[in-house]
Amino acid sequence: MVINLHLKLNKMKAKYINVLMCLLLVFGCKEEPIGQYAVDADAPAEISDVSVENFKGYSEISYKIPSDKDLLYVSAVYTNEQGVEIEARASAYTNKLVVSGFAKAGDFQIQLYTVDKSENRSNPVSVTISPLDSPIFDIYASVNIVESFGGIKLTWENPQKEDIVVEVIGSNEDGEYDALQNFYGSAENGFGAVRGLDAEERQFGVVVRDSYKNRTDTLFATLTPLFEQELDKELHKTMNFSKKFTQSNYGGPQYKVWDGESYVAGSGCFDLYGNGEDPIYWNYDLGVTAKISRFKMWSRNTHYYQLAHPRHIQIWGTTDEEAAKDTESFDGWELLFEVKTEKVSGNDEYGDITPEDIAHAKAGEEFEFDLSASPTRFVRIRTLETWGKIDRSWIAELTWWGEVIETH
Repeated sequence: MVINLHLKLNKMKAKYINVLMCLLLVFGCKEEPIGQYAVDADAPAEISDVSVENFKGYSEISYKIPSDKDLLYVSAVYTNEQGVEIEARASAYTNKLVVSGFAKAGDFQIQLYTVDKSENRSNPVSVTISPLDSPIFDIYASVNIVESFGGIKLTWENPQKEDIVVEVIGSNEDGEYDALQNFYGSAENGFGAVRGLDAEERQFGVVVRDSYKNRTDTLFATLTPLFEQELDKELHKTMNFSKKFTQSNYGGPQYKVWDGESYVAGSGCFDLYGNGEDPIYWNYDLGVTAKISRFKMWSRNTHYYQLAHPRHIQIWGTTDEEAAKDTESFDGWELLFEVKTEKVSGNDEYGDITPEDIAHAKAGEEFEFDLSASPTRFVRIRTLETWGKIDRSWIAELTWWGEVIETH
């Protein structure tokens, strides 16, 4: 009996001890802090030997870093021209820091701090920087606006490849201005076109701004867009193509080029293989005789600027139906247009396709005819070279604009 009683007491003690341990775990646990533990409360030493080099829209500050072993970064604190306080940081492993986002040339006061792993800050070191005018003003000065078919065209130069936005506004009947279109990018040679406007005189304005919300003045121009209309795709008709070429099993029928679906691959494209000797060409009937002003071309959406995406193309035209039916000859055809497609990033090498290039291709590559080009009813698209330099050519969609002379 005594032995059994001791055993029961020992079991009860063990049970209470377990309960007590659990309570201690529940109430004794505290949320552990995340991140670097404070090591000390000692502020690091300041930077020294500060020098400044000024550039367009920014300045580069060089300095000597103190010998504090727990130094984490150097901080520059300043107020920009919009009155917003900005902080720029540089690692303790470098002795340079860039402060940017300035619009007009001027003197600005910068406070420089060293910060250690305990987030202790040094006393500030004050330095004056004198950045030059932002590149947006050079870009603004280079903007050229001209009237074009169905709207206006703009070009500009951006040698420093700044990330910019070119805003276009236009006057309305009430004498007020509406936002028409924004063009984003960093291409060295910028281009934009505003289309879909009536052939009526109006005032246009252009503003250049950067990612820091700095803006130029507005450049105004009074222009009259040239008349054009989109050709009716319902009137387009298929035609036979040369026996020298073979239609790909991966592509779709010819009418896919004017079915209104531009963001497609595979069977959504008209896709031809060459014969190893002749440049690939094919033609179709627009259903109207028109003086062509411009066209847009879309390629296969899975391989922009790759493989069979046309790079060097010709557009031939004729109004002679018999000449158009002869798929093996160019007799009776006139060369209306020749162009090499380009990536808006300016990189002409194969590969290295930027998001800007993709956006441009997705929106359609646009080409404008010369005013001297003859009217045509039948168009022949001839691919002299593709981006992948392969003997194959595919097109997802073509859209034409111009002045209709006769409907057939």
